[in-house]
Amino acid sequence: MDILIAELNRVCIYTVPKNISYSEEEFKSKGDYFKAIGYKEENGKIESIDDYTERLSHYMKLYGALVQTEVGGFQNLHGLKEGWAWLARFLNTLPANILTATALDSFLEVR
Repeated sequence: MDILIAELNRVCIYTVPKNISYSEEEFKSKGDYFKAIGYKEENGKIESIDDYTERLSHYMKLYGALVQTEVGGFQNLHGLKEGWAWLARFLNTLPANILTATALDSFLEVR
């Protein structure tokens, strides 16, 4: 489970939760910023926001499912307690925008 969570954290900053703000001093271009927050690049072109938010939504649904899954006889070390802690950190530290709204909605949508 730890390896899966680590991989999710690598490909989706919102599972951490983490915010990276754009600044000209830190990034050489907007493309570098987009790659830092998880956009994919193919043939020198950054993916569209629609493609990115769809992928983000899938990652967050998987993360939400992992947090609430209890397998008989085994304790989920990244279970509901961690899910509540993630939710508190997410709501208290990340700015309100389309990306965080998508991430939050997808996390909460999992039943």
